[in-house]
Amino acid sequence: MWWCGWTGTPCVSRTDALSPDRAVALVEAWLRFPTQETSVALLRAGLATAARHRLSYRDSTIVDGQQFDGVRVKNPFVGGEKP
Repeated sequence: MWWCGWTGTPCVSRTDALSPDRAVALVEAWLRFPTQETSVALLRAGLATAARHRLSYRDSTIVDGQQFDGVRVKNPFVGGEKP
């Protein structure tokens, strides 16, 4: 069994891996959606907010309807309203 770097997890070779052309097509399709560019400062702010409110970093990115540090989080995909 092969082990993947520092993670200590077994490496798996996928038999259903995407071709490079298919991967590019998927990324291009996803780019039609608005995205938030990230930076080190934004990452650090997210981690600090997650720690302050006892959320995982991942959970802190998907909360809806709660207020953190004076900012109300709203899911733009709920209710059909445009952000």
